[in-house]
Amino acid sequence: EPDIFTIWRQSPFFIEVQNSVYSKKVMQEKVNRYECYFHSLEWQQEPWQPKKSKYFPSLLIITDTQYDICSPNFRIFQTKSIHDFMNQMAIRN
Repeated sequence: EPDIFTIWRQSPFFIEVQNSVYSKKVMQEKVNRYECYFHSLEWQQEPWQPKKSKYFPSLLIITDTQYDICSPNFRIFQTKSIHDFMNQMAIRN
């Protein structure tokens, strides 16, 4: 279960706040739990889902440590702060 769930710019996000440093194995296990949820398809029944299209949330990890983790099924972002993430995602004119 994520620390936070939010919808930002019409995109759903699971947010994990990592205050401690974990091994790559521990972090990959965390990603694997999201993978299991993805494959369960339970997320498609969530009340926030649009009626016509179903979207699995991206995973945003707020951490001082960059982990070598990935998923073929959903996007994973790693950033030091929400502020940094919002700046990275800012629409540039």
